Amino acid sequence: MPDSPYKKRGKPLSVAEKWIVVQVFDRCDEERAKSPVVETEDACTRTSKYTGIGRRQVVETVSRYKKTGNIPPSAMAGNRTMHRTTIPQIAEEHIRKFIPDRHIDGEICNANHIQDLLKQISDREIPHRTICDRLQRMGFDYSKTRKKTRSLREKSYVRQRRHTYLHAIRYFRDSSHTPVYSDESFLHHYHGHRFSWFDKNAGDYLERPSGKGRRRRFIHAMFENGLVPNAGYIFEAKKSTGDCHNMFNALHFQEWWNEKPLSDLPKKCVIV
Repeated sequence: MPDSPYKKRGKPLSVAEKWIVVQVFDRCDEERAKSPVVETEDACTRTSKYTGIGRRQVVETVSRYKKTGNIPPSAMAGNRTMHRTTIPQIAEEHIRKFIPDRHIDGEICNANHIQDLLKQISDREIPHRTICDRLQRMGFDYSKTRKKTRSLREKSYVRQRRHTYLHAIRYFRDSSHTPVYSDESFLHHYHGHRFSWFDKNAGDYLERPSGKGRRRRFIHAMFENGLVPNAGYIFEAKKSTGDCHNMFNALHFQEWWNEKPLSDLPKKCVIV
């Protein structure tokens, strides 16, 4: 019998293909019962002709479906009962976990690593070719690793500064000091959203200033349970260049510190 244009001979059927066989058989069986002009009364032969799958496989699949309500699992090609080089079925679970774990650790995984794993599981020396074939049937692909374009690792000096800060905060809290946190920010005069819903038929519109307006800089201080009374300080940023941090210099900070928060802070406190 020549090779079918639909199915390569010798290749085992997948679970999805077996379900297709069952569906085609059911359709052929319905036509045989309803129409007297079908080519043959044998639905298995017609199913084999339409799908390009051998009649014996069709009969086995349909018989199993009629008896159990399910189809037989996909078989592996070749005689695997007489070879000690066969990879045991239970090893697939270990392989599927072993490969991603190595990638998480930043290590590659090739046939040598899988061979060592299988030797621990089954105490066998599985050939590399057998391992590669099995991995391909399991859906793995041996391809090139990706280029490392960026790193999300934190730099050591940033990590050290955080540890130093946390250690200092814990020390002052244990010493009954009150933490006082301070920071600055900015706000534009016309700070607002520039999108809205409009009624096209009614000619609805809304005009907003083309620019953002004047920029206000402000600084404040707060305890862990609320703001420090009368500690707010606001001024207009005059510079047109630079980011918001360049607008608040040491002169502005000293002016704010001398005028605002000192009189309202507890005697035993630490400024953050």
